[in-house]
Amino acid sequence: MFEGLILTLLAEEQKSQGGLFQNPLTLFLMIGVVWVFLVILPGRKEKKRKAEMLDNLKKGDKVLTQAGIIGKVHSSDAEKVVLDFGGTKIPVLKSTVIQVLGKKEGNGNS
Repeated sequence: MFEGLILTLLAEEQKSQGGLFQNPLTLFLMIGVVWVFLVILPGRKEKKRKAEMLDNLKKGDKVLTQAGIIGKVHSSDAEKVVLDFGGTKIPVLKSTVIQVLGKKEGNGNS
């Protein structure tokens, strides 16, 4: 008699002890929030930084392309940039420039 009552009470107690992660919807929402902070936001920052870098390319800047080619900016427009490799000028897409290695020396005000 007491055994049945104790088992019934234990079963009801386990049902009422639903934690935060017992609900699958809550678990998926928490995973989504973590995903946004670890993947989406850093990706947006990097995309913004690269767009700013490409917009600020000036003649004489030393740049590195995705192919590993290092050259100096000869000219640029909205979509492409002409790189000078010691006398040889090659047009490449602006999106292939991954890093500015050195800026052209300014007018001495720095």
